[in-house]
This record gives sequence, structure tokens and C-alpha cells, in this order.
Amino acid sequence: MRELLAAQAAVMAPGGAPDLRDEHGHDPSFGLSAFLPVHGDDVLPVPPGEAVAAGSAAGIDVLVSTCREEMALYLVASGVVDSTTDEQAVAALGASHPDASGVLAAYGLGGARRARRCRRR
Repeated sequence: MRELLAAQAAVMAPGGAPDLRDEHGHDPSFGLSAFLPVHGDDVLPVPPGEAVAAGSAAGIDVLVSTCREEMALYLVASGVVDSTTDEQAVAALGASHPDASGVLAAYGLGGARRARRCRRR
């Protein structure tokens, strides 16, 4: 158990996490976690999304959801969202996406609208 905790601490230390970006520069964890499903063996031979798209889940009901405001849990409560500039938003997303400016521009950042500001209630 001590070895497992020591390994976890090493991976979570600044600079300790592996670079998970693929050949296109996408990081599946968006730079938030080094702990993801590992594929390429007999248990999970291909990424889950690819397996489902290829029909591995045919005939099986799949529940898919998303949480649009999930990061608000971290960014609003800490006050970070109130002080984040457009440039900082681009830099943060740039750690996990090769076209951060383009992605954020699609959501209105850099245009007439500034980074969305959520206020604590």
C-alpha cells in the first residue's frame, strides 16, 4: 500500500504526470489527471469510444451524459473564474488542445464577449 501511495504522489507532483497528448496534441484528460483507462491489452484493446463506434455495444443500452458546468465546481468556488483573462484561458486549454484559440473563439472568447464570469452566490 505504501508503494502505491508513493507512486501516486510521484505522478501527482508538479511535472510528474506523463504527457498523455496524442499525435494531434489532444490530451484526453485535459491536463487534469494522469489516471485514465489504459487500452491496448486484452481487457480494453481499443479506446472505449472507438469500440462503441465500431459496434461493440450494439444491442446494449448506453447512458451518456455531460455536465456543462462541471468545472464551475473548481473555478467558481476558488474565485479563479473571476480573475481569468482570455489569454490565460487560451494558455490553459493550450496545454491539452493544439488549437485552443480556435476552440475558445467558437464559444465567443476574444470577440465582443469576454471570458464568462460566474459570480458566487
